[in-house]
Amino acid sequence: MGVRWTEAQAERVGEAMREFPAESGRCVELARVILLVAQEREAAAELRKLTAKGWYMPTHNGPSDWVFHVTTQAEAHWIDALTGVPGHPMATYKESLFMYPETIHDRKIEPEDPWLSLVQRGY
Repeated sequence: MGVRWTEAQAERVGEAMREFPAESGRCVELARVILLVAQEREAAAELRKLTAKGWYMPTHNGPSDWVFHVTTQAEAHWIDALTGVPGHPMATYKESLFMYPETIHDRKIEPEDPWLSLVQRGY
């Protein structure tokens, strides 16, 4: 079972995923949209920034190599273009979706963090 979206919320998240698919490399934009919807369900919803030693690779549905990734956390799931609308349980997200999961670290990132704006502008 994934995030318990209402029908309208699931549609908004799905629409954002179609606008910002994994192949686009626009995880920041997608995470910000998902966060707004997720906060309707859970005030504690947050953005998570994943980084690794060097490059890391999703096992499917994305560019072949990333330096970072941003996802949204809500209801003990991480939700992004790799997981689809239901999200993926936090406990197995890295192991299920990435090669070399032991090298990936995550931390909370505030929506107002200037780094996010720089990424969106292509810096």
